Amino acid sequence: MRALATFSAYALVISLFARLDTFYWGLIIAPAFLIGLAFAPDGLRDLWVRALDRRRVIVTKVS
Repeated sequence: MRALATFSAYALVISLFARLDTFYWGLIIAPAFLIGLAFAPDGLRDLWVRALDRRRVIVTKVS
């Protein structure tokens, strides 16, 4: 929720103050993006483990 609020604030500031010829306003998101990259290896590892998980679902009927 905090990240959503932060990026929404960035989008609001960019949409209010940036012009088409000042593309560098998009760089204000760079610090948050770089911090997010620190968590990318863990996220990719979790995705990889889930993708290779071969557990089977066993359904039993109890009467």
